[in-house]
Amino acid sequence: MELDPHHEPAHRDLIRLYAWAGDRAAALAQYRDCVRTLSHELGVAPVEETAGLFEAVSDGTLEPPARPRGTGEPAPGSGGSAPAQLPLVGRGADPQ
Repeated sequence: MELDPHHEPAHRDLIRLYAWAGDRAAALAQYRDCVRTLSHELGVAPVEETAGLFEAVSDGTLEPPARPRGTGEPAPGSGGSAPAQLPLVGRGADPQ
């Protein structure tokens, strides 16, 4: 799937994803690509929401993604309790 270069919300999503993944340089490069595309092809500047996102990434103040509401159990690999042992399905007994 290819990014529509004129779809500013898609640029914002990519900026957030890069920043949340710890790749600040890629997030800032994505913003610059968005600005360049909007300016050269449409003659407009990014909307305030996009500019604010750029500032948050630049300043290091971008909020982490919200935790999904669920069972209250920690996500796998997050340092919580050991994962539950699940049975193997569709396998016979191990040969001894």
